[in-house]
Parts: sequence; structure tokens; C-alpha cells
Amino acid sequence: MIATELLDQVQRSLGTSYTLLRELGGGGMSRVFLAEETALGRMVVLKVMSPHLAQGLSVDRFTREIRLAARLQHPHIVPLFSAGEVDGLPWYTMPYIDGESLRARLSRQGELPVGEAVAVLRDIARALEYAHAHDVVHRDIKPENVLLSGNSACVADFGIAKAVNAARTSVEPGGANDASLTGTGLSIGTPAYMAPEQAAGLGDVDHRADLYSFGCIAYELLSGRPPFSNRSVQAMMMAHMTEKPSLARLRRAEIPRTLSDLVICCLAKEPNERPSSALAVLTAMDSGAARVTPSSGALSPEPAASIAVLPFESMSADKDNEYFADGITEEIINALTQLPTLRVAGRTSSFSFKGTKHDLPTIAEKLNVTTILEGSVRRSVNRLRITAQLVNAGDGYHLWSERYDRELTDVFTVQDEIAKAIASRLKLSLGRRGEGVKPPTVSIEAYELFIKGRVLTYKLGHDIFEGIKCFQGAVALDERFGLAHAGLADALTLSAYIGLVRPGDVIDRAHAAAKRAVELAPDSADCHHALALWMTLYGGDRDAAFAEWERAMSVGVQSTEVRCSYAIWGLGLLAQRWDDGVKAAEAAVVADPLSGYANSIVALTKIFARQSDGLLESALRGVELEGPLFWGHWSLQRAYHHVGMHDAALRQAAVTLGASGRHPWALSELAVEHATVGDYEAADAIFSEMSARSRHELVSPAPLALAAICARRMDEAIALCHRAIDERDAYIQWSVVDRWDGWGPLYAHSGWPAVKKRILAW
Repeated sequence: MIATELLDQVQRSLGTSYTLLRELGGGGMSRVFLAEETALGRMVVLKVMSPHLAQGLSVDRFTREIRLAARLQHPHIVPLFSAGEVDGLPWYTMPYIDGESLRARLSRQGELPVGEAVAVLRDIARALEYAHAHDVVHRDIKPENVLLSGNSACVADFGIAKAVNAARTSVEPGGANDASLTGTGLSIGTPAYMAPEQAAGLGDVDHRADLYSFGCIAYELLSGRPPFSNRSVQAMMMAHMTEKPSLARLRRAEIPRTLSDLVICCLAKEPNERPSSALAVLTAMDSGAARVTPSSGALSPEPAASIAVLPFESMSADKDNEYFADGITEEIINALTQLPTLRVAGRTSSFSFKGTKHDLPTIAEKLNVTTILEGSVRRSVNRLRITAQLVNAGDGYHLWSERYDRELTDVFTVQDEIAKAIASRLKLSLGRRGEGVKPPTVSIEAYELFIKGRVLTYKLGHDIFEGIKCFQGAVALDERFGLAHAGLADALTLSAYIGLVRPGDVIDRAHAAAKRAVELAPDSADCHHALALWMTLYGGDRDAAFAEWERAMSVGVQSTEVRCSYAIWGLGLLAQRWDDGVKAAEAAVVADPLSGYANSIVALTKIFARQSDGLLESALRGVELEGPLFWGHWSLQRAYHHVGMHDAALRQAAVTLGASGRHPWALSELAVEHATVGDYEAADAIFSEMSARSRHELVSPAPLALAAICARRMDEAIALCHRAIDERDAYIQWSVVDRWDGWGPLYAHSGWPAVKKRILAW
């Protein structure tokens, strides 16, 4: 069928929903059109399945699968919008990307500069990592399906192969409708990029087939052509199954040997000889196998030594002993962090493997470390047994091990001995660690309460009240325990900020605890963090508060929480240096890559900095790592909002609301999303719910004011802003940050200048 006839036929079948503008081309699987979606006025790409591929497909099943695939939301994946059928031929739509395909780029310039190639490959690997984590295998990774726009690469057609397979009306193993075959008996995929198992027509193709195709693309980007080119289709498929690719084309001086080795590893004939996952590929690229900067192409230096301390196993069923074992692990991490030539994986990243069955090489790969410390803790009345072993993650070789049988009161001395033993075994300078460790407290019981209190506090829910009791108990046992005072200050400050108590009831106590913490432990970043946070939210002196954040970043060891707080509160809210805030948050992720909180803070700072590159990726990563916690879901909702994906933002706001237990903050955010899409009636219903709740429970006035704005109750919003200032509701400070969408409609109100003046004089 000639192009104009097909275009007219498709247009008639689509009716007025889409206006086809022109045919963009296509391949063996589909015909591709540029269209305008009438209802939303947006440009889309509409692909109509070719008749031979559509043969034997259930259109209903295909459409259902496309809807499932449309749930894939990632910055390096081109999302699917909708699906239907035209005279029995399935079609689907996706956004129109203003740019070019990787195929067009290769056709124009041939092999890419090494740095540019690595940047593209990283984006493809990130897309594969996300899709594979959601059980979606592409099966047709090729340059035509990689779209380049700006400095980013996106992969198109994720989920199409799965939709085609699921829509088969009958399946005969090895026959025309086998899951690995099209209706004509040809394997799904493109011969030049097809994994051996695909070429052989095997049905059990998994994510490792995509890694092989990734290797083919990498080979072409670096050499100018695929591994087995200039052959017939049959000869090419046979070569994938039987021949080794030529190494000569990858041995150019400007290509790092470790990068070419990674490409060859991806091209292994046997799936189990390829990298285990796309994450493994990314880790290899980021840890030296392909650490290349787009500008220079030079390899970055590797750290001399690196270590992850896995949570020491408690050999007792008592939950309190588990807190104790976690505390020992944390103190060892803190001790090792002070070794000047040792890079230590962050606490959150290391603790993410607690209770899992991952093998040590996998853990080392994920955390980008060369050695791992693991151990156990057994406690019996006043006696303590700690076992520790240091393992080379590459070959499993035990570098050092020791058992410590001591009095319980010697626990901090043991931690210091372990740090010194590791430094000796790895031939590291002790630096200031040579002076020995100063125990944070003289009371083991106080230390246990401190560890438990911190766990409870950072759940950011009503557990915070139990956390406060733990910190109070720790201080009662050892009044000179600076970290316990800091924990108490943080818990009291946060309980007021998130609206669990009235600020006037706790902020004076919080201030006293924070000042005492700094007095007792002036070299502790955590203690300065407690005071800086209080000063930011309730102190009233912005310059002094920022100076305290600077002190927190200049003393002791900075935890992930300290780094992230500095990024969003210090550099962000106080200094309005949001670009610097992004850099500080990204540094926290580098130090603690598996911290969902840190990834979410990167997303939030990027929103305020008006940076979209990598925004959704950070927000999605935050949710993936944080799980059901409110903070990550809220950051993702705001990220969708920022990039204009308002339907997704509205759906995510509903998820956030559930994760928060209908917290007033989350309710006000849902109101923001309803107002954004023009549903002021829904926003007003939320305001009414919050107002009704405020008559019998504590609902902070600042989020209530935000909901009032969304309901277009501007006079009430102004009154609530004044009330928030009167009641010291610190959340109101965000209203003067003009990059925080939702508050903007209030700026035109005649009462806003007076509100803003009061907030700036907070």
C-alpha cells in the first residue's frame, strides 16, 4: 500500500482523535506517522503494526499490555501514551522527541568520540536497569530505537515485544507463534543486534539478551559498525551464535582497555557469561571500566582503597540487641571514615543489604568498593563477643579476621581496634585516627537508647514521640552525651515542623538541647546540624543559621543526613543558592548511592534550581530505594509537576497521600495538583476536609493556607498565613520561595506584601 493511501486509511479509522501530518518512515515491524493528538494539542508519534506482525494477534490483549507498559516512567525511556486498532492492525502512540535517532547520528558521522559514546551508553544502560527491574525486556535494542535530544538519550518501544508475545492467540513451542518469534516465524529483534539465543529462536530470552544488544550498539559507537556487518541476514544470525567479534577495531589508543573489555563481556555467547544486570554494566562504567568524561575522554583516577561495612549480625533474638549491633556497625563506619585515604560506603547504602541474601561480589559491585567488612555481635549480660572479617570482594579472599571477647564497657575500644587493624591490613595512613577513639558516652545503656531513638525519629511519623523518650532516657543516664542531646533537639524540632505538636510547646526545649549538644561535642557535625536546623526553622537569624550549617560541614564526619540538610536548608532555603544545593545533594548520593533520601533531595533541589536534566531519574530512584516512605513519593510528585507531566503528578499525589496516612502536607499537595489541572472543586473539597479536621485535631495552618489558595479562597489563605506566622509554623517559609509551585496565585492578592514582609523578618 502506497504511503498516501495508508495515511488516508489510518486517518479515517482514527476519526478526529488524531490528525496525521506525515509519515516518518518505519521498518519491518511498523509504519510510523507524526500526528497531533486533538484533545491535548500535542505532537505524538503513532506507530501502526505491520500486517505480517499483527497476524494472529489479539488486539484487546495487545492494548491491555500497552497500558501496562505505559506505566514505565523514566527519564531515559520514551513513554507509551495510548493504543488501539486500525482495521485490525494494532497501533500505539508515544511523545514526539525533537532530535534525531542514534542511527541518524551514526549515518552522519560514523563512530562517535569516546566520551560522547560513553554518555549515550550510560543513558541506555540506565533505561535498561529501570525496565528490567520492572520485568520488561526490550528484545530489540538498536540505534533506531535510541533517540537523542539535547544531551540525553532515550530508548523507545519498551514493552512492545512483550505486548506482541502476550497478544498471541495461540502458541506452539518452536512454531510460528512461539514467544520468541513473530507471526512469520522470524525472531523478534534486528539481526545486526540480536543475541545468540534470539537468533536461535529460543523461548527463554531474558534481560541478558538486551545486554548483548547493548554490547552490539557499544561496539558500533566505538568502531563505526556493528560486530558482524556486510553479511546476509542468515550469515549475520549465524555469526552471532558462533563467531567472536573482532577485537582489533576496539583497540584504538583512545578507547580505554577496560571499556573495550566491558563491551566484549556484553557480547559473550552464553548469557551467564555476560554482566549479571544493567546495573552491573553501569557500576563498571562508573567505577573505572569506562570512567570517561565527554570532554576529554581521559580516565578518572581511582581511589586507593574502598570499603563497605555491612550491618553486623546480632546473634540474639532480642530487638534491643539488634539496635546495639547496628550501633556498633555505625561507630565502625564513623571510625573508618576518618581514615584519610579510605573511601567508605555510606551508612544507608551499606544498611540496605541488611537481612538480604546478596553475595559479596554483588554487594561490592553495587556499592563500588573493593573490600567488605562483615561480622557479628553476641551479648551476654556484661560480656561481649564481636567477630569481624575483612574480605576482598573480587575473589572472596579473607584479608583479616579477629574475635574480640571483652567486657561490655570495652565496646568502643574494640571499634577503634577494628579500624586500626583494617588500616594496617590495607596499608593505609591512620591520620588523626592514630590518636584513638573518644567514646561518645560512658553508658552502654544510653548508647542503645540513642541508636533506637534515631531509628524512630527518622521514620518522621508518630514514632517520633517514642524517639524523644529514648533520647530523654539517654540524657538521663549520661548528661554529657552530646549526640543524645542532638538527637533530642532534632526530634523535638521535627515534631513541630511536620505538624505533630504545636511549635510553641517544644521549640524552646529543642533549642536548649541543641545548644547543649554543641557545647558538649563541638567537633561533631551531627551536633552542629541539630543547632543549624533549629536556627533555620525557628531562630530568626538567617545569617547566623547559615554560618552554623557551614560549621556542620567543616567538622567531624558528615552523615548523609547532614549533607542533605545542608543542601536543601542551608544552601537552598537560607542562601537561595539552589545550583550549589544540587551539587551538595549529588555529593551526598556519591557518598551514599543507595540512600533513597539523598536521591529525593537531589530531585527537590533540582526543582528549585529549575534543572530538568536527570530530575525524574533521581526522583524515581528515591522512591525505588525509600519504598513506602512519604518523602520519596512527595519528591516524585513534585518532579512530575515540574516537567509538566500533570496527570502523572496527580496520580502520584494520591499515592503520596496514602503513604503519609492523609497527612495535611500531602492533602495540600493533592490540592495543588487538582488546581493545576483546573479541578478547583476537588481542591475545595480537600480544603473542607482539612478545615473540618482542624476543629478536633492539630492541622498546621501553613498547609491549610496552601489548600485554600488551590480552592481559590484567597482571603482565607491570607488569614491562615498570618496565623501560621503567629503560631511559628515554619512550613510557611516555603511560601516566599517563588520556585515552589502552588503559592504563586496568592502573590497578586493585596494582602500578600504584608505576609511576605513578616515571613522575611521571621
